[in-house]
Amino acid sequence: MNILSTSRYFFGRLKSNTSLVIRCRTEDNSSSSLTAIGMCNGMWSRCHPRITEEETNCSARFECKSGPFISIDRSLVCNGYRDCDDGADEKGCPGRFHCSSGRAPVSVPRSFMLDDFWDCDDGSDECPSTHLTKRNFASLKEMIESLFLRVWLWVMAVMAIAGNTFVIGKSLKSMLNAEKMAPVSKSNHFLLLNLGLADFLMGVYLLAIAIQSVRFSGNYCFHDESWRTGQVCQALGVLSVLASEASVMILTVLTAVRLYVVHRPIAASNLKLPYIWAATLLAWLVAVILAVLPVSTSFSDVVTDAAWIPSKFFNTSTQSLPGVISFSDRIGILSPRSAPLTSHVGQMLPWKRLEDFLLENGSGNRIRGLFGYYSRNSVCVSKWFVTSETPGWRFTVTVLSVNLILFLFVASAYLAIYLRSTASSSIQASHQGKRASRMQVGSHYALYIFFSLVSPFFQELKKKF
Repeated sequence: MNILSTSRYFFGRLKSNTSLVIRCRTEDNSSSSLTAIGMCNGMWSRCHPRITEEETNCSARFECKSGPFISIDRSLVCNGYRDCDDGADEKGCPGRFHCSSGRAPVSVPRSFMLDDFWDCDDGSDECPSTHLTKRNFASLKEMIESLFLRVWLWVMAVMAIAGNTFVIGKSLKSMLNAEKMAPVSKSNHFLLLNLGLADFLMGVYLLAIAIQSVRFSGNYCFHDESWRTGQVCQALGVLSVLASEASVMILTVLTAVRLYVVHRPIAASNLKLPYIWAATLLAWLVAVILAVLPVSTSFSDVVTDAAWIPSKFFNTSTQSLPGVISFSDRIGILSPRSAPLTSHVGQMLPWKRLEDFLLENGSGNRIRGLFGYYSRNSVCVSKWFVTSETPGWRFTVTVLSVNLILFLFVASAYLAIYLRSTASSSIQASHQGKRASRMQVGSHYALYIFFSLVSPFFQELKKKF
């Protein structure tokens, strides 16, 4: 047996028997000893020169690349904390998310991502680089990613508020002095007043979104769920639909009145204003219904996509209805204070019932908000391009169909007004041409008579001279 094999045999015996001891000298020439307990512990003993076998062939250890620690226990590898000074034990760990800060913890399990709990000290596990990449408008840092859109939003908000404030004031002033005004003029000013009010509300919506964009600037990702499911976003969504639908419908009423005036100018002189007021009130009422219906309790189940539930029981804080029902069932079975929600076999439970159940029995795992009709993007407007798999797609298609019909009516009405005006101009021009021709013939005839009368007089003068 050679020296190397003898050494391996001896240290193998030493590792397997804690009673064996090897004597050695230290760097300052003092005596020391090495036992099995001091071997494969990640630190060199005081023996000088070093005995390499004491920290080699340690199957339960992970070798560090540099630093005072030679190796660490393999149970510490990929635990999220640097145990080797160079961090080699936390590199290339499968199934883990590496925190952006690089501080402790270095990484967390991927199942901890997007659960609304900061497991990384900088919260990067809740806002990874791939988050919000498929979301309209928003990015990790900005509520509205495009700088151009953010600037243009402020411009449009200021212009809408200032311009429509002027229109409202001008219309009110005209209506206060409308005693001797014709009914058509009165209705025109009344409709312009309501149209200006609807567009003013749109300006308020744009201004509010612009302000919120500044408020969330730099860290929007951490507020995305709470913002889109919050009451402020829902209220702004209602305001945007109310303003846009009221504007479209009042414009339709205004167009209808103008079409009537052009085609029946004599009857329009006795236009009944109460009819205009009733049509305008109906336009506002329909706009209010279309705007408020998606946030009503009875309609929320139709248009809600998912629920926001921050919980360690889920891999993501956004859960669909079947997932929430399954979670509620498990809680119901395990909780002695509640009955499982198993009576819904073959049907879906309403969101309200699930909210109440988890609030009472969820031990903090409750629904914080619902991703409804106005929660589908950061600017709180609905998604108009939908498929049959989108919750509430029938409502969206209905609204779009109504708007399309109104658009076609307005376009057709103004085309009819244009053709009527063109025809009237042609008739008027024809009448004016015939009158000019008659006047021209008459003038020629008058000149002929005049020269016929004065011609003898000039003939007599010519004879005398």
